[in-house]
Amino acid sequence: MFDSPFPICLWSGPHYALIYNDAYRRILAAKHPAALGLPGAVVWAEIWEELQPQFDGVRARGEPVYHEDAPFVMARLEGGGTETAWFNYSLSPLRDEDGSIAAVLNITPETSSRVLLQRRLDQEQAALALSEDRLRSQVAVAKTDAERVQLTLAAGAIIGTWFWNLSTDQFTVDEAFATAFGLDPALGREGIPLAQIVATVHPDDQAGLAAAINHAISKGGRYAHQYRVRRRNGRYHWLEANGHVEHSPDGTPLRFPGVLIDVEERRAVEAEREHAIAALRELNADLERKVLERSFARGRTWQVSPDLLVVIGGNGCFESVNPAWTATLGWSEKELTQSDFLRFVHPQDLVNTQKAWADASERRLPVLHFRNRYRHKDGGWRWLAWVAVPDEGKVYGSARDVTLEVEQAIILKESQQTNKHVQAALAAGAIIGTWNWNFEDDFFTFDEGFAFAFGHDLSSAQTGLPIDAVLVHVHPEDRPGLNAAIAQTIERGGAYARQYRVRRADGNYYWIEANGRVEFDAAGKSTNFPGFIIDVDERVSLEAERDRATAELRTLSNTLETRIATRTAELMQAEESLRQSQKMEAVGQLTGGLAHDFNNLLTAVTGGLEILAAKVAKGEYGKLDRYIAMAQTGANRAAALTQRLLAFSRRQTLAPIPTDVDRLIASMEEMIDHTLGPEFEVKVVSIPGLWPVLVDAPQLENALLNLGINARDAMPDGGLLTIETSNERLDARAAADQDLPEGEYVSICVTDTGIGMPPEVIARVFDPFFTTKPIGQGTGLGLSMIYGFVRQSGGQVRIYSEVGKGTTMCLYLPRYLGDVAATEQEAGNVDAGKALPGETILVVEDEIAIRQLVADVLSDAGYRVLEAPNGPAGVKLLQSEERIDLLITDVGLPGGLNGRQVADAGRVVRPALKVLFVTGYAANAAVGAGHLDEGMQVLTKPFNIAELEMRIREMIGNESAALPS
Repeated sequence: MFDSPFPICLWSGPHYALIYNDAYRRILAAKHPAALGLPGAVVWAEIWEELQPQFDGVRARGEPVYHEDAPFVMARLEGGGTETAWFNYSLSPLRDEDGSIAAVLNITPETSSRVLLQRRLDQEQAALALSEDRLRSQVAVAKTDAERVQLTLAAGAIIGTWFWNLSTDQFTVDEAFATAFGLDPALGREGIPLAQIVATVHPDDQAGLAAAINHAISKGGRYAHQYRVRRRNGRYHWLEANGHVEHSPDGTPLRFPGVLIDVEERRAVEAEREHAIAALRELNADLERKVLERSFARGRTWQVSPDLLVVIGGNGCFESVNPAWTATLGWSEKELTQSDFLRFVHPQDLVNTQKAWADASERRLPVLHFRNRYRHKDGGWRWLAWVAVPDEGKVYGSARDVTLEVEQAIILKESQQTNKHVQAALAAGAIIGTWNWNFEDDFFTFDEGFAFAFGHDLSSAQTGLPIDAVLVHVHPEDRPGLNAAIAQTIERGGAYARQYRVRRADGNYYWIEANGRVEFDAAGKSTNFPGFIIDVDERVSLEAERDRATAELRTLSNTLETRIATRTAELMQAEESLRQSQKMEAVGQLTGGLAHDFNNLLTAVTGGLEILAAKVAKGEYGKLDRYIAMAQTGANRAAALTQRLLAFSRRQTLAPIPTDVDRLIASMEEMIDHTLGPEFEVKVVSIPGLWPVLVDAPQLENALLNLGINARDAMPDGGLLTIETSNERLDARAAADQDLPEGEYVSICVTDTGIGMPPEVIARVFDPFFTTKPIGQGTGLGLSMIYGFVRQSGGQVRIYSEVGKGTTMCLYLPRYLGDVAATEQEAGNVDAGKALPGETILVVEDEIAIRQLVADVLSDAGYRVLEAPNGPAGVKLLQSEERIDLLITDVGLPGGLNGRQVADAGRVVRPALKVLFVTGYAANAAVGAGHLDEGMQVLTKPFNIAELEMRIREMIGNESAALPS
């Protein structure tokens, strides 16, 4: 700002304290230097009423304002005298780091001289108006003559007619047309193709004529076109063809009639008119040049300034430049004006220059401290330092030639880098010789080390050799490139570095690196080329060895991939064989465990029933309850075992509901306390805002209770059990580690302070029937059941344990995005009660004993019962007109239809049909991938009668029967 040739000042703070540069002192005149730091109301008291509202407006709106040739009556003369002055000025807000406006930037070049000059020029232009009027009258006369000629032509200008049959391409013309086109009249009457007509048209006019004809045929409407034709005397004559294309009702072009008009004389008159108009334009241009010349004559600063001054229009073109442009860049004023300034900018500087131009022309911001390169007319480049200010759609700029400064800075930087290189080389002992090449006498002198490296006699080192003699020992393959590098360095200057091979006295070639710099005199002529050489033979050898090793490694890598693929395939095959063997071993263990447990349970059932039968046969009824309880206990334990197996296999049927895990744990806390006993402390750690999950709540309760019991058994002397919940967001990497999809999960971790587990136990902890408890105290299915339930719910189970420090078991369940009701209603007992009159239940079961049992229970409860032994029979009843309030069906049925298919077929004709599946194995396919549709439930075999009656009453309720639709 302070170095700018433009008057610039800052009005800072709430009172607009004044800070200004040297150029602004001329505006202050007698008010300088007292004005520095004073409030605006004091500095410009005589015009403050005009200025303050503008400053306040810039602060309030935060947007710049601009004014051109604004007059002010200013008291700036010695003794307090006033004068009128004119200014182009801009006011722009300047913001602090916090975005508030701290000051107003004021760029205000004074235009008083130009305004006064313009007024004098207006007077001079009035004096020139008379000569313009005379010229306009001459043009008017010429225009009148042209119109008179045109009227004459119109009165009798038709010189021929034609008719063109478009369907046959026959062109018939009258004699005058044929004469005008230099054709035989007889052929014209018979008809000739268009190509023969066009052949006499001037070659320069044929393309335009063809386009006009095609346009008339395709678009329709009037046709008129002027062109030149060659007559029989060989001369070309101007004609105008006028016609109209006639179309059929469907739009097909049929005929093209028209007339010819001689326009030769009209064209001559029009040419004369254009000549007159050109003369008028030249007169106006001459007038403008005279005005500009007189303006520049009165603005000596513009003429004599060594800085490049310029006015650029909003379109990016030079409008006016001062003579310094020609002196600096070699381009004349005429070559520069009306040219896009960007065409002179160095390609590497275009992007930054376009940005600076956008700041000035679009965002109305001043451009300060900007540098770029401009092309000299001789092809070189000059560095320019810019200050530019936008005003009223134009940009006013001033540039200073700083080429010498920039080049000196570059030379200094390169010299510093070279010095560093030399110092490093010297420190390493790598420099083995030096040289100096004197261009004036073409003598190349060198030291002893250089002579040894190049195989030269030391006697010629000081006297010098021509450059060709010096380079004679360079390897023939390296000599062309070396000569080119030397020539390029001499031409452009700057640093020189080149590696090549030279032959020493022993006849062997060695790699060296030459470094140097061309020196110039004050006139810019190259004088000397000093430098030094470095021994790089060992480095080049190492690089060659590295390249060879890299190539060998690349070859090895390519074949290694093939070998790895083969070995991997063999390993995968071996792993698959091992996996099949392990599967068979696991199946054997599972089968053996199942057989053992079921034999024990069946023994209790069958034994109790046999004793019961014997007692009844003897008439001994006193202890029957004991044997009945024995059989029921065995059956119930067998049912629990099958449920655990289904959970482990992830094939149990779940009834997931939105569940608040923290609330569920709170409801279980007392039960877990009682289960563990007084020597155990239970601690629950939860977080606010725990996400809900979609899970089978009773199964989750069983899982947590099972984990609590396992923790109790792992702490024989008592301890702390901690149940902790949290929200977890698993990214792709963390989810992959947990074998889960990426997403959001709720974690439930149960931690004990017990004995812990070694790695070999952790590896088998989820295997069926694996247990570390004494015989009779565990089935080995607890953790297997938990694992199956969690995986079936879309989650994962992870175990962390260390011997002597305890175990943590974490369940990860997917977040549910819906809402959980504020209060969860506890499921109460539903009174089985009796059937209402007419309520009908269809029972589909292939096992006769189970079907009769269910039918007897339902009949005793007052229901009307329909029976079907297989799927097709059940579907037939569902498709009948019978009333059916509930369908009870086994899942696995004979006859080609399973229970789910029977239910689906029933819902086609009875959409509101309620379905109760009764099954010992709820296959996923039968109940919809483990989840049930609305109005469907599952009752798992074996079941007790009370549970069956309660479930039936709960499902039927008071709703109306599902009738055929």
